[in-house]
Amino acid sequence: MKKTLSFADSEITEALRSRLFYPVKPLAYPVAPHEDTCKGAARRWIARHDTVVRAFYRALASEPTLEVQKEPLVDKATSLRADIAVTIGNSRYFYDIQIVAIAKDSARSDPYETLREAAEEKRRKYRALGAFFQPIIISSGGLMELETAKTYPTEGPIGGRSPLEAQHQQAIAPIVEKGSIKKLLTFSKVPIPEKKLYARHARAFAIAASKAAEAFCKKPTEKALLSFLLLPRVLGLGLQKGGPRDLPRATEAPYSTEKPPKVANPAQRAVKLLERGFLGRASRTLIDPVPIAPNTEANRAILLEKHPIGPEKPFQRKTYPRPGQPVTEATVVKAITSIGKEKAPGLSGWTRPLLDLVIRGIPLKEWPLKDLQLEGLPVLGTYIGPIAGRRSFLAGKLATLEGALTALKDLPKQHSLLLLRGSIQLLLRHLQRQLCPIGLDDLWGEADSLIKEAILAIVARSPSEGGSYRGSPPTAPIAIEGPTAKEVLIEANKARLETFLQDLPTLYQQARLENASYLGRKWLGVLPIKKTLSFADSEITEALRSRLFYPVKPPSLPCSSCGAIVAFQHEDTCKGAARRWIARHDTVVRAFYRALASEPTLEIQKEPLVDKATSLRADIAVTIGNSRYFYDIQIVAIAKDSARSDPYETLREAAEEKRRKYRALGAFFQPIIISSGGLMELETAKTYRKLQDLVGPVAAAQLDSSIALALIRTRAISAASISKEAPRGIASSLWNPSRRDP
Repeated sequence: MKKTLSFADSEITEALRSRLFYPVKPLAYPVAPHEDTCKGAARRWIARHDTVVRAFYRALASEPTLEVQKEPLVDKATSLRADIAVTIGNSRYFYDIQIVAIAKDSARSDPYETLREAAEEKRRKYRALGAFFQPIIISSGGLMELETAKTYPTEGPIGGRSPLEAQHQQAIAPIVEKGSIKKLLTFSKVPIPEKKLYARHARAFAIAASKAAEAFCKKPTEKALLSFLLLPRVLGLGLQKGGPRDLPRATEAPYSTEKPPKVANPAQRAVKLLERGFLGRASRTLIDPVPIAPNTEANRAILLEKHPIGPEKPFQRKTYPRPGQPVTEATVVKAITSIGKEKAPGLSGWTRPLLDLVIRGIPLKEWPLKDLQLEGLPVLGTYIGPIAGRRSFLAGKLATLEGALTALKDLPKQHSLLLLRGSIQLLLRHLQRQLCPIGLDDLWGEADSLIKEAILAIVARSPSEGGSYRGSPPTAPIAIEGPTAKEVLIEANKARLETFLQDLPTLYQQARLENASYLGRKWLGVLPIKKTLSFADSEITEALRSRLFYPVKPPSLPCSSCGAIVAFQHEDTCKGAARRWIARHDTVVRAFYRALASEPTLEIQKEPLVDKATSLRADIAVTIGNSRYFYDIQIVAIAKDSARSDPYETLREAAEEKRRKYRALGAFFQPIIISSGGLMELETAKTYRKLQDLVGPVAAAQLDSSIALALIRTRAISAASISKEAPRGIASSLWNPSRRDP
């Protein structure tokens, strides 16, 4: 660390006291931040200004393509000078720096307004320079004026250095002549899958990768390595319904399925990111759109500086570098997990999700629940078990924290503050979410006290500075702790909900149960990563109207399909509307079949024959080991005329009717009863959970999404057909999701 970047202990003390709103002196004297405006104190204002100017000058002068001048003359008549002038190409820009105290007597209540006035004053002073002048206005605490903030990080393009293309071509020329590299380059244009794979595709890819890796380990040749590297590209061809005939030859031109890149606006980029499942990145794209850096000589020069081209022969012939430690499987897995999940793939196309798919095993262990309850288990950095074990575990962590905080006292305050803020005070943060807090209040209070004492030790002044090595008491009295804002809102919303439900009609209460159910709310979180998971705008409109208790038509108007008075959820029972009930049932059955068929240990049959005499069939049969189980699916409208006031009772009656129909199967039959809004019958919910565990998390997530979307789309289509002016195109989007309203 340089001396210019080091603080004295007294400087750290005063800086931290100011940050924690401690006054320079007791409140009987002038209040903080008086040190920014006191003309009798050791001000060093001129030295501060010169230091900032010098920092700007050194940073700009480090770029050889820029011509930088200190204190350039602006007006000979008045000897007016700026702080810095920068020549970029044929243009010369002038900058003048000012440090402003936002606590001065003439300051505005809004600090940005104070800084803006200072910037306007500078512009009036240097108005002869026009657009070639930019003031740099910074408060004494580091707050920048808005225009200054825009200028500060981005002003001044970096000039180009030596041409890069020739160096690049010269470096890679002998490499690209190899046959394996030519084939790798040929396949590099094949698009790799960016969306989540179906369960059967994921399993097939993992098996292929395992075989290719095993072949390379047995005989590590260049050909075996190439086979492994090309797997993502071959997967891309397979997903495009390609085959062996579609595989490009090494002598052919590169595969050209990708269109030339187009400059997309922020909305288009957000849509693409959302379809890939990157919800956070899509939001950031809309909030703060940052364009892709253009392929210019200046940007290539920056890349060359960060990644320079090494020597052609880094090792001499007679020099034999010492071999390193043997690479273990754990080291390879650790290296892979260090790669960001959103990092762009290399030439081979291997992305982090594909690597995870291949290396991820099933590292499961079992412990008897009785042992966990009595003895406990430390796992994943936390502890599961009885109070005594958790207290002992947390006490050990507190001892580690106390030792680290004690060690800080021997360090300079700057080092102590950096370590405390950036590392040590976070040692136990994860346990607040993972460790059961029951019976640990006193230990958590001790942790807070330890951290507080460490902060006060840094804040405390030495006796030579008028202190006693003790932190000053807070200037304002500490208010008695009451409930937090979150707790107050939870209680208020709970009381409001109870009042609301008391006056809610029966149909609306039933709809609320459906909306809050597992499948009933699942569609709200589905990302449009595939066409089958996309909604038309009209479908979203109708689905959201139903969720918010909006009727399809005004209650005083009759249904345009059947002529009956339109009650709430009439779209679930109207026989004259575009019902799609059979198609909905078939879609749900198909979703179950695909999810179960993705598990190779299961034998699945659609529409198995149950009784030859009556030709009775179930929807699905699943063979597990030596047992064969039958399932029949039914979607029930809980708003029908014969329905019970309790929706669970309506669903139970439908389940009993199914059991009577298939009573010959006995315990090997299980009905799957779901309401048209996603509410599951109680026994169905248990069966559904078992099927989810059976097929795994990937197939289970696809099953959830498929069923939820089928239910909500059918309801939206029916609602649109009942309304007076049905939105055009809504009826086709369920079975052809790629279509959208024109």
